[in-house]
Amino acid sequence: MSESIHELIAAGSAKCECCGQRMLKAPGCLVSQISIGGKWYDRIPCGDEMDFDPCMSEGERCHDCGATRGHYHHWNCDAERCPACHGQLLSCDCVDVYVENKHIRPVKKLEPGSSDPGSFALSFCDFLRYCPFYWTIYFV
Repeated sequence: MSESIHELIAAGSAKCECCGQRMLKAPGCLVSQISIGGKWYDRIPCGDEMDFDPCMSEGERCHDCGATRGHYHHWNCDAERCPACHGQLLSCDCVDVYVENKHIRPVKKLEPGSSDPGSFALSFCDFLRYCPFYWTIYFV
C-alpha cells in the first residue's frame, strides 16, 4: 500500500527496497555487496574516491538517496556507481544485478521502462522532483 506524501515526510521518506530503512533517517544502506553477472562486488560508499561525489563533507547527504559519507547508497539511487563497470549503477549495461539481505527477498536492479506501481517513489530525488516545495524543508 502506498503512503501519502505527508506520511512519507513524517516517517523520514521512503524505505530503501534493499535494507528496509527510512532513507532520511538511516545513514545509509546496510547491504555492503552486490552481485553482478554472478560475481560479488563490494559496493562503493558515498564520498569514496570512486564515488560520483568524492568531495562530500562529513554529515552531507547524497542528493538522491540521502546516504551520508562513508555509508552505502540506498538501492536504485541515481548517484551509485557500478563497482564492475564504474558507470551509473542504475543505468549501466551490466546484467543480472541484484543484492541479497537475509531479512528480505533478493532485489534486482530495475530494467529500463520498468517500475513498481505499488510504491510511491523509488528515490529521494523522485520525491523532491514531484514535491519541489519540500526542498525548503530539507535544504534550507
